[in-house]
Amino acid sequence: MGEITMEPAYRGIEEETVTRLPSKAFDEFLKALDRPVPQTTRDLIGMEPDWL
Repeated sequence: MGEITMEPAYRGIEEETVTRLPSKAFDEFLKALDRPVPQTTRDLIGMEPDWL
């Protein structure tokens, strides 16, 4: 009887949870992380959602 492996499950989880970016897009993403958060974004983060 064949060996049971978890590889297909792990591959499925990775496909659903990992976002892969091309090198240029990843470099742009890293630069964005180093920039200050805009005031409008901070205001949005500080808002209480209507559904709570």
